[in-house]
Amino acid sequence: DAKRLRAALEASLAELVAQRYGSELAPAVLIQVEQLRLRLGEFAVWQAQWVAQGWRVRHVEHSFEGQLETAHGVLLLSAKIDRIDEHPQSGELAVFDYKFQDVAKSAKAMHRSRQEFHNLQLPLYRMVMEQNGLATPARLGILALSGEQKGVVEPSWLDLSDTEFEEARTLAHDIATKIQAGIFWPPAQLNAPFDPFKWICAVGTEDEDSPIEEEGAYE
Repeated sequence: DAKRLRAALEASLAELVAQRYGSELAPAVLIQVEQLRLRLGEFAVWQAQWVAQGWRVRHVEHSFEGQLETAHGVLLLSAKIDRIDEHPQSGELAVFDYKFQDVAKSAKAMHRSRQEFHNLQLPLYRMVMEQNGLATPARLGILALSGEQKGVVEPSWLDLSDTEFEEARTLAHDIATKIQAGIFWPPAQLNAPFDPFKWICAVGTEDEDSPIEEEGAYE
């Protein structure tokens, strides 16, 4: 029932806020708590509908270990998966990774661009689960609680063909090989939306490529 679930989530939120911030909340905290309360309410509606379809939560924050074998040895993998659901009738598994975003992004956009992988999170989850003897997940998804959904929560599924998954597996193997060989160069061009150190390093300014003055040069 969405109403009962919403009430339970709001009660848990209120208890957690009280534990961390006390009874008198700063305005900034009040705003964020209210935003989270609304997003949890939207999640409660989706969760009730999902359960009505027969899905059941089987694991929450479940840890797995796996490995990638390379010519230089074995690279151990450790994964903590936010949530794994199962449909008892079909036996299908669904894997979710929670995201809190101001603007929701599709699972595809978060993992691939220009026909190439730039994020291997969900494919690695599938790989590690298979190594641990679990059934191959029928669905790999991002469950985003964003500020732009206007009352609607819906998973974004990463639909990979067998060819695309093998591409991800090959890329993971290549990365593991380079890590074990100590190859970390050349660095990738930093294209992060927020870089707290760019002003210190003069990134994006005319002095970006200027040599650093020796210590004492201005004394």
